[in-house]
Amino acid sequence: MFWRKKKARADGVPDIARREILRAWSAEDAEVTLTETGLDWLPGSHRVRVQIGKNPETGSLPRYRITVSTDVLRAVPLHEQAFVETASLIADTFCPTYAPVYPPDGRVQGQPNDLMFFASAYVDETTAPWLSGFLARMSILQPFSAERLADDISDQLGGGAPAYVTGSKRDKPNKLVLGVASVIQSEGMAPSHWIDSDEFEFFIEDHARNDFCFGTADETGMTLETPFGSDSALIRFRTDNEAFPPLGSGLAVETQMRPILAHREICKRAAWLNYLESTEWTDFPQLGRWYSRPVSEDQAFLAHSSFVPNMFYAEGLVTNFGLWALARAQWAKNILLPDAKNLTMREILDARGRG
Repeated sequence: MFWRKKKARADGVPDIARREILRAWSAEDAEVTLTETGLDWLPGSHRVRVQIGKNPETGSLPRYRITVSTDVLRAVPLHEQAFVETASLIADTFCPTYAPVYPPDGRVQGQPNDLMFFASAYVDETTAPWLSGFLARMSILQPFSAERLADDISDQLGGGAPAYVTGSKRDKPNKLVLGVASVIQSEGMAPSHWIDSDEFEFFIEDHARNDFCFGTADETGMTLETPFGSDSALIRFRTDNEAFPPLGSGLAVETQMRPILAHREICKRAAWLNYLESTEWTDFPQLGRWYSRPVSEDQAFLAHSSFVPNMFYAEGLVTNFGLWALARAQWAKNILLPDAKNLTMREILDARGRG
């Protein structure tokens, strides 16, 4: 983990989180409503909601979950397979730092058929000052995308009405929300700030020489493998500008999981995992999205991807995202393969060599 010198009092973490989030957003007082559990921000036509909750099971160092969600569409057609597949495509195309979340049809009862954008982080008194602000910066694209895309994605998804707070689109959204993408794009024209970073090699030496993780690295990124039952999940860190071209260069982190299955089945799994990350206490941030990565016209594998634009560069993020990706892979394994026992990386690599 990387740290900041500031430290919040244990009972002041929610206030610290609110302060850092509002500072990162440069939110105007008239746009913000403080709530008992966080705050609501109305920078444009769509409500952005921050919720801060304490884990009652933590001991001497209380931990808090911070979520940022933006209402995008109401009454989407959850039961349509075309909706599920298109939502996965939208996740891959438009959601670099957050997930599109809706209650999967047939799995969740009693929830409104709405689509939101979602991101989260988990903090304690030591990490609250920096991680709250980082979450806010990574979430700033939520209202921008909602403002720009709600009408279009409603048509693409085959239904749903834009979740405008006042019932109609606002004439003059917050200038920061409107301009944030162009600022990120400008910074992204330069090569990735992570190229030539020694963080990749340091991570391999500290965390990727054991039975839980094996990896390699160079000056442009790293590749990790971690057990996923009898196989492994593959985690790639990239610093080229092809991971999310609309925003230019940065740091891309993608986790790939086998097996290869029908595209429609993978889309359903991705939607379920996105939903679970929005409702469960996972203890690792959601700063990206699950989606279906096609390998042919009708076959795909499950993937999770996050993208950190150059504009949000900070030392230590490689270590954080590496540890978070490893934790996410094991969480997903326990959901998708609950009865499977993990082999060690040595066993997996030995079996691969014999094959």
